[in-house]
Amino acid sequence: MTALPCLIGVVRDSWQQGYFSVHPIRKEWVEMPDQCELLTECPEGRHLVHLSENWSNALKQGLVGSSSDIAEQVGLTSGQVRKIIRLKNLPLEVFDYLKGLDDPRAAKKYSHRRLSPIAAAREADQVKLFEDAFSVKIEA
Repeated sequence: MTALPCLIGVVRDSWQQGYFSVHPIRKEWVEMPDQCELLTECPEGRHLVHLSENWSNALKQGLVGSSSDIAEQVGLTSGQVRKIIRLKNLPLEVFDYLKGLDDPRAAKKYSHRRLSPIAAAREADQVKLFEDAFSVKIEA
């Protein structure tokens, strides 16, 4: 028999009679990584897109309330955090290319400073701008 994670609470004032309400926790809530793991989980020498993805997920899942909360925990300004999160808006081909970089020197080539204007451009132009800026060919 396995334990079922659940929330147990008292139903109104019926605690005197001993009535309790038991609500099972949804599976995706149990399997969610904790807040600190999402905020700091960027493999050493990897590109900032890993943090972008983690912080974006933390915001979507409600683990943090805002980019200011993330900024306080990681020691950056909220503006810097928002710029990093915006990297998640890069086209999927570019995002996957950057996630696949495993050489720290290669990751430094694609600096946040050079990627920010590309992430802010129109979505239709981003892949071409990326290819032109870094002299690479992204396969669709």
